[in-house]
Amino acid sequence: DAVSLYLTGATCGGGGGGGTIDPATELQTTCLGCHGDNSNKVSCTNSKWTAHPPGQAGRVSQEVYDAVSLYLTGATCGGGGGGGTIDPATELQTTCLGCHGDNSNKVSCSNSKWLAHPPGQAGRVSQEVFDAVSVYLTGATCGGGGTGGGTISVSKSQYDSGKNELAVKATDGSNGADTLTVTYGGSQYTMSWNSSKGRYELKVTTNTYNTSLTITSSSGATVTTSVTYK
Repeated sequence: DAVSLYLTGATCGGGGGGGTIDPATELQTTCLGCHGDNSNKVSCTNSKWTAHPPGQAGRVSQEVYDAVSLYLTGATCGGGGGGGTIDPATELQTTCLGCHGDNSNKVSCSNSKWLAHPPGQAGRVSQEVFDAVSVYLTGATCGGGGTGGGTISVSKSQYDSGKNELAVKATDGSNGADTLTVTYGGSQYTMSWNSSKGRYELKVTTNTYNTSLTITSSSGATVTTSVTYK
């Protein structure tokens, strides 16, 4: 996850930004986002429930299906090991498509419809699913996972020798609320918040190449990362 996010800006199907599935939370968010409370009907002999995972109707991911089944029935109802870490790519193909068409190209930290998905808003999906999909598609948690003081994730740190230019891209989960400062070669630069991309960015002209730089947020988080040479 760390290497994928560092080099591509996405977790490439890994966890990053999500977390371990909480079946009680899924029942109150993902499930209620599509229908009423049917938790008393969940059983391994209910054909409507067993049609939920991929390979059947595909209304939820295998991980969510297993976790909820185990939570309510004590068995995975023909599924796997009982939950696990959220895979955002799978959630997009199951949980999301179970409620609507493919809107993945519309997911951004400035799209009000997407921002209405987590608990505390419309509650269409759990916070864990919202965070995982947000990071997977935008490189940021879009305000999820806490505001401020979060871990700084660097998706790009590169020096272009042809342009004499340093380019840095990073997120910290604050959705632009924090100020991120880059320290490079003894100089400090303030990063700009790109609301359409949901990330902080910096481009600065410099004749000096240094092998590393440090980013510090106004909330106190800090990270030192290597600088690739192009």
